[in-house]
Amino acid sequence: MKNKTNSQFQLKLKELLSKRLSTKKGLLVIILMIALLTLLISLFQVDTHRLTTSFLGSEEKAVLSISPESGTYEVGEEFTVDVLVNTKGESVVAVGVYLNYDSTKFKLVNINTDNSVFNTNNSCVYNGRPCEIINSDTPGQIEIVKAKPSPGVNTNNGLVAQITFQAIEIVEPNEDNLTFTFAAPYASGDSEVILDDAQGTDILSGVDNARFAVQETGAETESFKARIALEHRKTLNSELTFYFLEEGTQTVIYQFSCLSNTNGHCEADISLANLSSGTYDLRIKAPGYLTRKIESVTWPTETEIEIEELLAGNLQDEDNEINSLDWSIMNGLWGSSDPKADINQDGLVNALDWGIMNKNWGKSGE
Repeated sequence: MKNKTNSQFQLKLKELLSKRLSTKKGLLVIILMIALLTLLISLFQVDTHRLTTSFLGSEEKAVLSISPESGTYEVGEEFTVDVLVNTKGESVVAVGVYLNYDSTKFKLVNINTDNSVFNTNNSCVYNGRPCEIINSDTPGQIEIVKAKPSPGVNTNNGLVAQITFQAIEIVEPNEDNLTFTFAAPYASGDSEVILDDAQGTDILSGVDNARFAVQETGAETESFKARIALEHRKTLNSELTFYFLEEGTQTVIYQFSCLSNTNGHCEADISLANLSSGTYDLRIKAPGYLTRKIESVTWPTETEIEIEELLAGNLQDEDNEINSLDWSIMNGLWGSSDPKADINQDGLVNALDWGIMNKNWGKSGE
């Protein structure tokens, strides 16, 4: 019954999109069909909460992500996350974001779409707002649907919405706790990114979930300071992820993200309740680079940790190795200004960037 019902509504949605509807009424029908399909699926699914690794799927096409992807907050503290979409060079006319969280640990405070990339020059308006559906009636679940008529949106880091939560109970960061409903690349009935092809094609291939820790109010913290070096980069601002590992193993004890400044410096406060004093191995990751590992790091430390230069060319981050998968990404972006493959930041993906990748060919992260 579930598969038959779902497929009927998917066909209806595709039929509507195939008519290249450009009127306000048409876009509203599309949005309502997406919402209705999602409602039906929720009636037939027992559990849409999934605890996964941070990234699920592939980066082949569109990706939904949360920023920051990790952080530590105190009980009672409010924090805001951005829901972002990367359309990977494609134009899209709608995005459906379905998020799950533990409502016993986090309280939903506000959903704000005022600065959404889908609002700019959007001719589809309903009740004085750019066309959207926002539903948070079910505790622990959030639905956000945004739409914009053709040519839609083409972005590599576009804001869909900002969501504010309040931390209400202590949480250990052992697993992702703000997750997208996502079954598989291009699957129906989960989060989706709809291509501007008049066919209703879903091009969402991957999602990047988030993991947050909550500590007691007034918990003792220590400052973590580090300086990163990125090969062939003049400006060193990057989203860095630090993994504290049990010494001599690959077991992650604690992880957090930190945005480095243009000089490569980053600083974060870490609760001793989440990372106790001791000696750890430290692994450092930056998008597009092989990981580095520093052994036997004493925590806490009063000195800034100097990190040896990370090697460039790992465009396909998942395997932590520079190989043909990375070249395939660069080749697909050849001649563009896409920062993902523009390793030396000169504004053009060309032979200079390939030369850097080729120099590190076959190398793996630590």
